[in-house]
Amino acid sequence: MIIKVDKKTIFYIFIGTILALALCWFCWIAVRFIINSGSSNQTETNEKSTYMTVFVHGSFGSLLGLLNLGDVLNDKVSGTLYHNTTKKMRADDVFFKDQPLLQRGLVPVTPTFDLTETNNKKYVIYPLAAAYQMIANITSEGKEDNLFYTFGWSGLMSQGSRRFEAIRLYNALYKELETLRARGLNPKIRLVAHSHGGNLCLNLEAINRVMNEALWANKKTTSKNNVHHDEKEALQKMTEIIKELTTQEEANQRAGQKALDYVPVGRNLVIDDLVLFGVPIQPETEAFCYSDTFKHVYNFYSYEDLVQKMDWVTSKQPLSNQRIRDLSPRRKGVPQKTSVTQAQLMVDRTDTEVTPISKLHKEPTFIDEVTEGRNIFVRTSKDPTHKELWFISWQDETKPNAKKDGSILMPLPIIVLTPLLEQALKQSGQHDARLNIREVGDDIIIDVVGQHRQKNVVSLKRSIIDDIIKKLMLWKPESVTPEKELDAILKHLS
Repeated sequence: MIIKVDKKTIFYIFIGTILALALCWFCWIAVRFIINSGSSNQTETNEKSTYMTVFVHGSFGSLLGLLNLGDVLNDKVSGTLYHNTTKKMRADDVFFKDQPLLQRGLVPVTPTFDLTETNNKKYVIYPLAAAYQMIANITSEGKEDNLFYTFGWSGLMSQGSRRFEAIRLYNALYKELETLRARGLNPKIRLVAHSHGGNLCLNLEAINRVMNEALWANKKTTSKNNVHHDEKEALQKMTEIIKELTTQEEANQRAGQKALDYVPVGRNLVIDDLVLFGVPIQPETEAFCYSDTFKHVYNFYSYEDLVQKMDWVTSKQPLSNQRIRDLSPRRKGVPQKTSVTQAQLMVDRTDTEVTPISKLHKEPTFIDEVTEGRNIFVRTSKDPTHKELWFISWQDETKPNAKKDGSILMPLPIIVLTPLLEQALKQSGQHDARLNIREVGDDIIIDVVGQHRQKNVVSLKRSIIDDIIKKLMLWKPESVTPEKELDAILKHLS
């Protein structure tokens, strides 16, 4: 039997089919959205973040540069007495006992407070890393794991050395990432740097740029992008260094750090957090702070840190700055980057002393402070010094009753509070602030004061810091005197 269907019925069947398919598609999208939302919430709630947290020390034996001042000024330190003496000092483990420092290169660190796990070697990176992880566990509510490392370099007062050592860091990080990814890990990278170690790290952007724009392989030596004059010059100098390097295969035949002296095979190395403590801000690397190489840059500085400002030998600028200028790219219709966060560190200041940071904030230079009559040999507050940012402040046992005028964390350096400092700034939403670290009752409080008077506060139980200090004291060297430090330096002078 043949059933006749008119055109009107066919039209209704067609429309009905389309609506049914559309309904099925909508339901499928809705189900996927619900599943993905649940998955996303699960990730936010339960998934841990893993970081490669690398401590990068600053200049080493800086005053020894006076031995060959002319060579240092001309950035030609190779083979000098200064270079040779510093090289011997870097291999002496006596200097591993007061700062997060180990031998040259990228060295993995297993955090511990137990001396027996290090064969009783009192290298303070181990308890400092353990302290850092304790505080990170609290601030992240247990959602952050850290794979700790130190990166040791020559520490020479030399722009050229910092550029060259940045290539070693670049290659070492890239190799370690490949190794970890082969194990199923995909960590983020956090570099915690002190003094000129921060400028070394900033040169990672120059390497990315030189490699991605193939400047090292071509006759041209300048970037095709619009860049600042200082940035352009820095790229040229990095290009010249990379052009002289060999291949990875050839470098692998060499021993020690020379095995990392090859043209980088990696591209687009990304640093999630670059945390700078007391880093001399110089035109040679300043613009790199706003690059895509660094997802976020934290610049912590203190007005008691005069050393940060005093580098007049390794930069075209007479003295270094403490604050990063606004050099972020500005394009029409593109929001300004807010990847740089700066914070002045203060300790035990009163409310009247912690004033808001003005939009017209002017950084006092070293010359300003001297001409205004400041005695540079006497501290005027408990704000951290250059040393207290990074070094353990072991007390001289020849003066057991000497009162400490510095941080309430003594003898801990400020860097152990890095997770708490980051948390304070993230919660406040401030990108330019003053952080006042003070003790209130049973808590260590951090006040965040930004462009306006309002405060945002984070805290940590004083008992946690006391527990860390108690464990740390077991790592104190047998003798801590200025004479002991001087002897350790003089024995390498030859």
